[in-house]
Amino acid sequence: MTITTHPSPFWAAALALAAGLWVGPAQAAEQWNLVGSDRFTVPTGLYRSQGLATDGQQWYFSWQYGLERAALHDFASLQRNSNLNLVTGKLTPGIPLELIAGFGASHIGDIDTYGGKIYAPIEDGNKRADGSRYLNPLIGVFNASDLSYTGSFYKLSHDDLHAGVPWVAVDGAQGLAYTAEWDDTVRINIHSLSDFSSRGYLALDRPLDRIQGAKVWNGGLYASTDDANKTVYRIDLSTGHVDELFREDFGAPAGTKIEVEGLSFLQTADKGSLHVLRIVGDAGNLADPALHVALDHYALAPVPEPASLGLMLAGLGLLLGVSRRR
Repeated sequence: MTITTHPSPFWAAALALAAGLWVGPAQAAEQWNLVGSDRFTVPTGLYRSQGLATDGQQWYFSWQYGLERAALHDFASLQRNSNLNLVTGKLTPGIPLELIAGFGASHIGDIDTYGGKIYAPIEDGNKRADGSRYLNPLIGVFNASDLSYTGSFYKLSHDDLHAGVPWVAVDGAQGLAYTAEWDDTVRINIHSLSDFSSRGYLALDRPLDRIQGAKVWNGGLYASTDDANKTVYRIDLSTGHVDELFREDFGAPAGTKIEVEGLSFLQTADKGSLHVLRIVGDAGNLADPALHVALDHYALAPVPEPASLGLMLAGLGLLLGVSRRR
């Protein structure tokens, strides 16, 4: 007795399925879903308008002139090392006076924290009499416990950072830190965390523009940008490959200014794990009642389970369902 099957295009599909060889459409590197947003109005938002970091115990925010500690569960302010009196305009900066006097330091960007220390990128963005600026990219080190200056700072190479140092990302486990040019970024600068000496560079497979903040997470450097689409990217730290993850150009009336700032990671029960700062409105007008800082929260979509077993079973089902004749 000979058993044969009807010739059918299902055979090829069935065999491929049974072997687990069926290939579906390519998927994005990661899918992040917006799950919520917190809103900080003036004056609170003023002190949270540049960057953020966390040690899992509290939040740390930065603004142009200083730092803030905030409670983990409700973002209540715990301490600030600087102040701007909105009535008198008097500024008490948190940037160390020795860095202001010695280097013209005038701006803190997106910070990071590790080992009880806050690493703050500080740049001299104000023009001098001769028109020069961004000559002295610095990393200032502060105590996370009380925001006090440790007395330590590192001066980075101007050859690597022609437009200041807008952010710093720390990989404490590897003893490394990362910085990069703010615009037309074609490579990432790699530093030793112990003294911020150069450890080389990571070339990107595509240029990025206007990087405002970055953090190391799960083998990647995640970068928030104020490019045309307000895009958040993931940079593979082993290859330099860049993936676009999502865009932050939403949630405001047409014509409203949006400026993406720093980002950070913290796994929470209800607010996801990736958190991005965004200024909504005209930051040059602090009296604007619509001006606020949004802290957007994203959750990483689960990665589908490997489908090989299900595909194999489906393929066997096809095989068994094929008509036979004697």
